[in-house]
Amino acid sequence: MADDDDLTGSLTRQTVMLTQLGGLTRPFGRSLTEAFSKGIVEGKRFEDIRTSIALRLSDTALKQSLKPLETESGLIGQGLYSQGGLFCGGAYELTIHAAGAPKRVLRSGTPSLIYPTALELADFGASQSVLDIGPAQVSDAVGAGPMGRATIPVR
Repeated sequence: MADDDDLTGSLTRQTVMLTQLGGLTRPFGRSLTEAFSKGIVEGKRFEDIRTSIALRLSDTALKQSLKPLETESGLIGQGLYSQGGLFCGGAYELTIHAAGAPKRVLRSGTPSLIYPTALELADFGASQSVLDIGPAQVSDAVGAGPMGRATIPVR
């Protein structure tokens, strides 16, 4: 009888853990599906979709890793990302480079932006087939995070 109780308790714990794991993996699956679907509809290249997924995963990982700080530091009510929190008011900066040097910095409240043709012409004098860019996430409280660097094709 005791063995049956141990087995039942073990199965219950495993069921709970699997349910929790399912709850953690659903957002991941949704992010992947959304990124690939959006990319296909917009005609994006695989590398661009992969970069978008990597940015989403890093944002999710950062938020999850900071959750204990919200609890430990007493920021539960305001949160690190909500109004008044440590990372509220975040934005994104995209540095356009020319000949290896920063040429222009564009800023956006979302992780996407458009480099207007008029600015491209003003910066380079002609349309470019590739751009040397440096994206960075920016926080009001902490400032700019590390800048990535990539050369991307322009359609």
